[in-house]
Amino acid sequence: MTLAIIVHGGAKTIEHDKAKANIDGCTAALEAGWAILQRGGSAKDAVEAAIRVLEDDPTFNASMGATLDTDGQLSHSPVS
Repeated sequence: MTLAIIVHGGAKTIEHDKAKANIDGCTAALEAGWAILQRGGSAKDAVEAAIRVLEDDPTFNASMGATLDTDGQLSHSPVS
């Protein structure tokens, strides 16, 4: 079986000065998930590990469930 994992930082416009933080965050999430797969862990555990990294990184809104619009308001309801 071939192992693979893909991580993305969301659908957003990334400003040039924030590109490195986005790449670093996605890389850290990828590495967390990959480490679990490499030692025989489940896909579910790998995904959960990657998500935890994204949720803990302020670069992303993974734990917020929404993004702010141009008026600074939530563009959709947060996930409960």
